[in-house]
Amino acid sequence: MHGIDWAIALQQYRFDEARFAEHLEIVRVAREREVERALHRPCPGPSRRQRLTAFLLGRRRVA
Repeated sequence: MHGIDWAIALQQYRFDEARFAEHLEIVRVAREREVERALHRPCPGPSRRQRLTAFLLGRRRVA
């Protein structure tokens, strides 16, 4: 490889590296948002309080 080819290859590598870093950042932010949504979203099914009440009353299922 000649000097100019190396320069082009290096430039391309740096560009790819920057794009990859940008992609990782986008993925990280998306995951953070997903976690935030999950924390605020109510879980399906009976609440902890309902489950505990049923357990203390000796019931198998939540009323």
